[in-house]
Amino acid sequence: YEDVPSGEGFASGGFADMLEAGPVLAMLADRTAGDTAGGHSGLGESELIGVLCAWRRLASWAAAGQAAAIVALTQRRAVQAIERDNPHLREHIGDEIAAALTLSGRTAAGLHGDSLALARLPQVHASLSEGRIDWPKAGVFAAELSGLPDDAAAKIAPRCFRLRPA
Repeated sequence: YEDVPSGEGFASGGFADMLEAGPVLAMLADRTAGDTAGGHSGLGESELIGVLCAWRRLASWAAAGQAAAIVALTQRRAVQAIERDNPHLREHIGDEIAAALTLSGRTAAGLHGDSLALARLPQVHASLSEGRIDWPKAGVFAAELSGLPDDAAAKIAPRCFRLRPA
């Protein structure tokens, strides 16, 4: 991809426009800005819109990765709490997230809860990771399906917005 001119492929239907979110898309999108913040002056209209959409897919991909890391941390602390007979390890995960990400306690608690809610909806998490939906849409799924048992929520989620089964 190093030989591809900056911005090429981001026009509607181009190869970069069709890429799922991930490191290759991140590298290509990053190259479009040039050497200055707010660059993109060499891009045509369609390419610029394509780059904008690529960054949105990448933001979704990053949010899915962050949510997965939060779930892994939660699971790890739960195991440690049992192994060490120390329930406080489980009780302060929100504080740990807040400190690590420099968030307020309230924001970290919300992020923690949303991440756990997504963990029970693998199709939604997969669509977020692919950049097919964004974090706010994932939050709507989590909130709207929160009152249902896990198996029912997991069956309903793919029917909404035509999510691909995980």
